[in-house]
Amino acid sequence: MKCLCASMLVALILFTGVVDAQNNLSNVNSSKGTKALYKYLNDLSASSNKEASVSKVLSGIYGLRFPGRTDIVGAEEIYNKLGVWPAIVGLEYCWSTGTSQALSSSQAMQWKTMNPQLIEHWEKGGIVKVITHFPNPSNEKFGGLSDANANFSAILTDGTPERKRWLSLLDEVALGIQDLDAHSISVIYSPLEELNSKSYWWGFGSDEDRAALWIDIHNYLTKTKKCNNIIWLFAPRADFDFGFLEKVIGFSDLVGLVIYSSPISACVDKYKLLEATGKPFLIGLFYPRVDNTYDCSKLLVDIKAYLPKTIGFMYSHSKNNPLTSKNAEGLFKNNLILNAVQVKYKGRL
Repeated sequence: MKCLCASMLVALILFTGVVDAQNNLSNVNSSKGTKALYKYLNDLSASSNKEASVSKVLSGIYGLRFPGRTDIVGAEEIYNKLGVWPAIVGLEYCWSTGTSQALSSSQAMQWKTMNPQLIEHWEKGGIVKVITHFPNPSNEKFGGLSDANANFSAILTDGTPERKRWLSLLDEVALGIQDLDAHSISVIYSPLEELNSKSYWWGFGSDEDRAALWIDIHNYLTKTKKCNNIIWLFAPRADFDFGFLEKVIGFSDLVGLVIYSSPISACVDKYKLLEATGKPFLIGLFYPRVDNTYDCSKLLVDIKAYLPKTIGFMYSHSKNNPLTSKNAEGLFKNNLILNAVQVKYKGRL
């Protein structure tokens, strides 16, 4: 399916009424703390409308800490090197990133290990993000992150073994999100990053399958499990089309892109499609595939030049992370960057 141009998409979205007024979340029962955080993110987006060249951008990285590792870094390693804590820390709820077999859904998920780190970062004044690279529920013993055999019909049909396994995974996510809520923490949740890529099992479905899966997660967690502390981030991959945007945008609060090898200048058309929805734009993942030669400060320069309404970014923690690349200080200590200590907004609990 060809990607809709920005003007056509805006007309379609406004006609179908899926975009609410600014500051309205996709879950009408969102908690006060979640509404306060979302207003803050919207205010950052609104400031970029006035003067994008000097608007502030939230820093972010995956992982809080990786002791004993030199090849991957998290927020603590950034702090130890540069003296600043990134504003946003993202952590993975799925054990072994959904690749390994497990005897149960509780073994396949690792929220009990991740939540103490998320709580720690929140208490430093930061913002937290959860990612789920779900194992394939078509497999009896889970695993199979990159399988091409997922049975979407069975996963979405009540009473099937696939549906039971799928809901058992979502139940674990709900437990983790509810535990964060018990600590008065609102969380950015990106359940199916790269929904438009065949890197993972969910990318092998049709546009209708993938949209239905996203909506199923949203409805189950918000309506069935009453998780009212989620800000939903839809972040497709920048180098593939996403013809199902109009189906999922009403079940999203933030939009963004996962940017791997693509130059940021090549992401402009996809950015315009997402920015036209009126939702705040956050780079869901940035991973420069240039071995140790990338100048980190170029990320902010390119954001201002090509993605001017960006409110924040999530830098990769793995190979070619900020500390193995060049000039991390030029990014994280730039006066246009908001680190954890600068995250201030009314209504934070």
